Amino acid sequence: MIMFVLGAETNESHRVHWLLYWLVGFDVLVGAYFRFTTSSKLWLDEAQSVNIAKAPLHEIPHLLRLDGAPPAYYVLLHLWMRLFGSSDFAVRSMSGVISCLTLVVVYWTAKAWLGHRTALISVAIVAVLPYMTYYATETRMYALVMLLSALAMWTLKVQITRPSWPSTIALAALLTCLLYTHYWAIYLVSAIACLALIQIRPPREGMARSWKTACAVATSLVFFVPWLSVFNEQRLHTGTPWAAPAQAYHLFIWFGDFATTQGVHYIATSLHSEFELLFYVLLLAIGIFALPMSRRSSQVILEPRIESQAFPLVAVAFGSMTLGLTVSHFAGSAYVARYAAIVAIPISIIIALGLNKLTRGLRIFLVLALFSGASLWTDDWGSKSQRTQAGQVALALAHGAPGALVVVCPDQLGPSLLRYSPSSDTYIGYPRLDNPRIVNWIDYEKAMTKRSVKTTARMIAAKVPAGSPVYVVRADFYFLNDTCLNLVTDLKRVLRYKGATLVAQKLGGFYQPMNLELLLPTVPSAAKIR
Repeated sequence: MIMFVLGAETNESHRVHWLLYWLVGFDVLVGAYFRFTTSSKLWLDEAQSVNIAKAPLHEIPHLLRLDGAPPAYYVLLHLWMRLFGSSDFAVRSMSGVISCLTLVVVYWTAKAWLGHRTALISVAIVAVLPYMTYYATETRMYALVMLLSALAMWTLKVQITRPSWPSTIALAALLTCLLYTHYWAIYLVSAIACLALIQIRPPREGMARSWKTACAVATSLVFFVPWLSVFNEQRLHTGTPWAAPAQAYHLFIWFGDFATTQGVHYIATSLHSEFELLFYVLLLAIGIFALPMSRRSSQVILEPRIESQAFPLVAVAFGSMTLGLTVSHFAGSAYVARYAAIVAIPISIIIALGLNKLTRGLRIFLVLALFSGASLWTDDWGSKSQRTQAGQVALALAHGAPGALVVVCPDQLGPSLLRYSPSSDTYIGYPRLDNPRIVNWIDYEKAMTKRSVKTTARMIAAKVPAGSPVYVVRADFYFLNDTCLNLVTDLKRVLRYKGATLVAQKLGGFYQPMNLELLLPTVPSAAKIR
């Protein structure tokens, strides 16, 4: 048993009760603002999503074979763009709207599981949590995953409390939608199935509840069968060869990713994010292990067992992630923080439960105010972080020679770059030497090693009109090492060109940095060496 002490408090007043309401309302309003606020251009994954979703609906499944994702989000984004266009704000606003709807669903989900006050606190936490606001401004499926998982958890509670065939059908439909939105939903579905098996009891009501939940899970898997062949093809042939498989330490740190944004990967963490993370972990521990505080006590007592109120949420959240990380480790597949979106909502509700266990209104208000302040500071920090350097490179290309040949190395820079660059230029992506508007991830590592860099340089040089300038957009990250730098060196040698750097990559300021180099003839009449 672990015990620590919080400051004592006088009798709770009606004023404190309303202060909590005002704080929740403030968090919702400011959180909604940050769900539509970012100064960054679309980076690789976002631009790729838009390019796939722009295609006719019947072509989307084929394009996703190249990409490695299920189709639900792309179909929804396709329909959204028909209504609102494809500007940066328009395509990102779908995630923002979905994330705002999630706040409403979170209230009803948390209320169903843990009551009114925990539901209010849950809304405040989800409203300002940097993980939520970041993915609300990203043209990816993660905001949709969080909405669907919140709805699934709400329906699961209804199923556990009052099992019926309507709730079974609703749960099956939501789980099916999750499977068609992100593949890590497989682990969430599996955890829900395990929870149903754990709850099987001899009484007739317990049996009915468990078997109806199991029926919903089975139905969702049956409806996923039509996509199974595509999924298996993607599993075998698409992926990111530079990403290391999930490791054992991920089992102990994954929940910390909810306290920050993807900006932490390229900007050093700051005091506000560390302060928020401290509160986050403490409240998570209280929500899972602590007994509710006595109204007269100032002690928080942590027991070495999961508190009964939190058990179903903990089982689903930690069960999903443990299963996902374990499978990823042994299958050699990567893990990144955004995959944890499947459990972001139940984890947030557990944190809210931890806050509610402080019992007294003033204690809850003060701790929530500190947590919200650090979160909003991190939200503001994240809204100003830049995800790609494509805007700078595109601006430089716009001032260059029109109709020039632009070599993009690797082609992963292409989707974002081509979104903002002059359409009159000709773009060639390394390694496949095709247009890099949509990255083809099929057997990507094999494509990288199919031919030597020197051979590739000669093939590119053959496409350059005599004496014409060549632009090279390159990056030195992923597993490429000096591949793109060597390509530039070989191009200079083959063409007898010299190089000048127009834009230098900023590894500390952008998630997707880029170099732009201009290659020019050393002598105006220089001929190419074939």
